[in-house]
Amino acid sequence: MKNYLSFAGGDIFHGAPAISYKQFIRTENEYLQSKRYERDQLFWNARLGGSPEPFLQLSQADISGARYTCRLTSRHKREVVRVCQENNVSRGLFYRVVSAVSVYFFIGKRNATIGVPVLGRLCRNERKIFGTFVNTLTFRMELEDETAVDEFLTVVDRRFKTDLLHQRYPYNHLIRDLKLGANSLYRDCVNYYNTTMCKRFAGYSVENVEFLQRRTGI
Repeated sequence: MKNYLSFAGGDIFHGAPAISYKQFIRTENEYLQSKRYERDQLFWNARLGGSPEPFLQLSQADISGARYTCRLTSRHKREVVRVCQENNVSRGLFYRVVSAVSVYFFIGKRNATIGVPVLGRLCRNERKIFGTFVNTLTFRMELEDETAVDEFLTVVDRRFKTDLLHQRYPYNHLIRDLKLGANSLYRDCVNYYNTTMCKRFAGYSVENVEFLQRRTGI
């Protein structure tokens, strides 16, 4: 943003030359022919093998969404921060665990499968490239009887970090491998933004609006 404002003000930009998105395309094509791709393929087929639960099966042609908004009180926010600090887990992981527990309480399913958007920029140079890198990591959590909260958080954290090592494997390839056709592996997507939004730009107030295609929700 600083560079943009300088450019808009008539200054000459002296930053480092941009890296082309074509470089990322070449890197991805090399990955698809690599041993790492084969290892990731074996990992995900073992991790997520088997048909998804019927209530999870949604057509990939339907991209509309539904949202329920719940605003936490200051006390609840402090409690979330405390639990995360005491168990050394991120707030993003905490909310994924909450989603799994919610599925168990409301639907009675012990295996919760969710979609988790991942940045997809795996090295410093890729963070400098303008373009789309985001992939969806399919994350499955399994609840067991009488598991303590702190123990469950630790298990899920360890599992998620392991899955992240294989995040590069394309979601559409996984759908193809598991022969799901038009069905999806998950119904719900859980994403956590630890971002401070811009409130002023070039001297003007900014209102941030998130767009969501949806049928129902708040």
